[in-house]
Amino acid sequence: MLTRRFRRRRTPQTALVTPAILLALIALQPVRVTAQSLAGTWRVTMQLDSAWSTPHRPVAHILTGSLSIKPSPAATPGDTMPPVHLGHFSLRFRRFGFRVYGPTLFAVATRGDSVRIILNPTVDHGHVQLMGARAGNRITGTWLLVSDPMGARGRFTLVPAR
Repeated sequence: MLTRRFRRRRTPQTALVTPAILLALIALQPVRVTAQSLAGTWRVTMQLDSAWSTPHRPVAHILTGSLSIKPSPAATPGDTMPPVHLGHFSLRFRRFGFRVYGPTLFAVATRGDSVRIILNPTVDHGHVQLMGARAGNRITGTWLLVSDPMGARGRFTLVPAR
């Protein structure tokens, strides 16, 4: 049986590998996410673009209401996830041909301008997702009813209530 010890020689090329690997590992470390707060009362305007298999026929294509979003709990040092806001909504989706039970919502503003809000987040189907982007004091985007077999989708605008 042959055993041979290999000793690694340090060359200028291998000397550069260590700092390069170190920089790559630092770049992969989580960074603190800072996002604008969504806390406050928002006026929401929703437009219905399409609906399918809803229990009732839509009687409107525009819906207005409000979202009340509470400030998120204070972040703990080292948090890398964006804060989740809790709140409630007041919208009568029956005018779009369906209902969303429960007035609760989750809202998340991620790094940059992205915003995601889930109305009735306690169920895996029968909730509405709003996905949009913040520009100044306005949030615009698309919404989707997540349910089976029915569904609906459209566009929305959120502006702070005055």
